[in-house]
Formats: sequence, C-alpha cells, structure tokens
Amino acid sequence: MIEFVAESLTRRLVKTQVVENEDYEIYFYGMKQLLQTFVNIGLTILYGILMGELYQSVIYVISFMLIRKYAGGYHCTSQIRCYILTSTVILSALSAIKYCEFSIYLELALFVLSNIVIVLLSPVETSNKPLDDIEKIVYRKRTLIMLGLEDVMAVLLFVMGMREIVLCIIIAEFTLGLSLTVGKLSSNI
Repeated sequence: MIEFVAESLTRRLVKTQVVENEDYEIYFYGMKQLLQTFVNIGLTILYGILMGELYQSVIYVISFMLIRKYAGGYHCTSQIRCYILTSTVILSALSAIKYCEFSIYLELALFVLSNIVIVLLSPVETSNKPLDDIEKIVYRKRTLIMLGLEDVMAVLLFVMGMREIVLCIIIAEFTLGLSLTVGKLSSNI
C-alpha cells in the first residue's frame, strides 16, 4: 500500500515536472520513507489514544525517533514484519509505562544501561544503509548530541517531579538500546 501511494505521488511529481524523470528513484525512495514514518507516528498516536496514554505515546515516539534517526538499529527484512514488530514494540512500551511500577532504582538502572549501550554501539549500519567512515563519525556525533539533550531534559524533568514523562524517555532510550543491540548482532551473523 505504501509503495503504491509513494509511486503514485512520485509519478505525479514527475508528470507535473516538479521532479526530473532521472531523479524518480531517489524521490520514490524518499517518499516511501516519509510515508512509513507517518504511518509509524500515526500508529503510535493511535495506540496511545486507545490505551489512554496519548501524551505518553507522543513523548515516547519523539524521544525514540530523535536518536534513532542517527543511531540506526535493527531493520526488518519486509514491510509487514516491520509493522508487526513496530506495533509490538510500541504496545509493549506503552503497556510498561501504563501498567508497570518502576522503582527509582530500576529507572536509574535502565537509564544508565540504555545510555551505555547507545554510546557504545551507535551508529549501527545495515546492509540497506551502509555508512562510510565520515558518515559514521557524523552520525555518532549527532547521536551523542541528541542523547545528551534528551538526558539533560530527563534530569530536569525528574528534578521538577515529572517522573512519568521521564519514564517515557527512559523506555524510548531502552527500546533504542535493544534495537541497536539486535541490529549489531544481526549484522555480524
């Protein structure tokens, strides 16, 4: 479905001469990625609404995507597997935020562990998106900057007594750490 919509939109851009025909593949790929991102954000918000966790879902998806963009991580081999895994991860994360009681010590342990994993493993490249040496340096730097900004925000929110928002950030970073670990392991197999 996404490929069909991306193809239709890209063909329209070529037809209206907004895009050159020789650039079709580049724009088709970009359009497909953009639509997939919208679907993932939409699913996260939908699940958040259905679970009564709307603002938590928004904080989770923003925290996750800001770092994931540069850190990389696991990528499924098909679109349907991606949607199934994404839905499972989002529902699990939102369920953990809503139903689990986290002690301050567990939150701190997850926060520290996630940060260590992200710092040690990022960026994780895939066969679909190999990185050259300069890209690795740039993506790592951007990952560390985004992680640092998120962490400063989490600490400030914690000091302000907003632990539920902090938990959303911690769960997002933990999820990303898992994605990086699985991505690294699957690329080494």
